[in-house]
Amino acid sequence: VVAFLPPVIACSAGAKVTQIWPNARRGRPLASEDDVADLAFLPGGDRLVAIGARGRITVWSLTSHRTELTFTVPGAERLSILDTEVFPDGERIVTLMCGQLLFIWNVSTGELLQNVSSPAQHMDVKVLHPGDRLATGIADTADDEGVRILNTSHGRLLHVLKHIEGRVFALKASTCGEKLITAIKTAILVWDVVTGSMQLRLAVSMPGWWAPEIAISRGGKRIFAKFGKHISIWNSTSNQACMTLVAKSSIQRFVLLGDGRQVAVFTNREAFVMDVDTGKRLVDLDSGYVDDDKAVVVAS
Repeated sequence: VVAFLPPVIACSAGAKVTQIWPNARRGRPLASEDDVADLAFLPGGDRLVAIGARGRITVWSLTSHRTELTFTVPGAERLSILDTEVFPDGERIVTLMCGQLLFIWNVSTGELLQNVSSPAQHMDVKVLHPGDRLATGIADTADDEGVRILNTSHGRLLHVLKHIEGRVFALKASTCGEKLITAIKTAILVWDVVTGSMQLRLAVSMPGWWAPEIAISRGGKRIFAKFGKHISIWNSTSNQACMTLVAKSSIQRFVLLGDGRQVAVFTNREAFVMDVDTGKRLVDLDSGYVDDDKAVVVAS
């Protein structure tokens, strides 16, 4: 699991979490009581939230390397947590459980603030800036309802982003909260979440798309997608790729840094940071830290 809030990256392996870039060697691994299923930075970058595989939520301070708060999501031992997102105010997170239950928590107190149930099976959830709306991907698109936009306060349905071409495999939101991108089998779709209308369709037909990973830059101007050893980049106003980044081996994960001008790339052999405009390799990340035979990526 990789989480990032530029210019810091954290990576987990098993029940360990390590700050890896930059100045990772100044720190020490953060230990969890549970295997880490998901990670998220709180705004400011000095606190990290870890979601345990059995539903334990831990908030760490990266300055003191101490646990600030830990609590367990009721029923998570039976109903696994599928996704977690942080609200822009840094005081709330939303967890998606069992595909149908959305819980909003106060990360300072562990208090359950709100729950939203839905008859649909959701696969993931995104918080739309400034936090008044949620975007949820639907696992079963038999009724063409690929993504729903919900009001955070009362869960009321605002828009349905219909995907008549098939199932939504991934979705990402721009930091400004105005654009959403979704990945289906044959294309990446760009949506206006205010109106619920599709703005752009990027056709894709490249090997490695069976497990898509997509991203959108902070202002929504650039769109990124992983294809095997490649990361293709588009301008959000054009259907032509403007840049392709190439790695030596298959890319497992990638994360955007800052405004999207740098990207951290994780392959099955190495990890590094690249400049998006030039394709130049800027920083090598060393995967030499090993704990219980599970690699944690740390900065070299």
